[in-house]
Amino acid sequence: MVEGHLGHSNHEIIKFSLLGKLRNVVSRTAVLNFWRTDFGLIDRVPCEEVLEGKGVQEGWTFFKNKILKKQEEAVSMC
Repeated sequence: MVEGHLGHSNHEIIKFSLLGKLRNVVSRTAVLNFWRTDFGLIDRVPCEEVLEGKGVQEGWTFFKNKILKKQEEAVSMC
């Protein structure tokens, strides 16, 4: 159903209804719960010392693995 113009423009308002059934679906997907994170478990990584002599890809892989490990320790799942 066309409801008229939107303000003073030539755009028109269209009103419609969607018919269908709602289902209650319970998701079993685990997600990170940052609200309950213990940030005290996350310590600093001495990047300069640890990454010295490593290439970009090797350094990124090391850094990413450290972050994921700390995330697993400090962030609960829900």
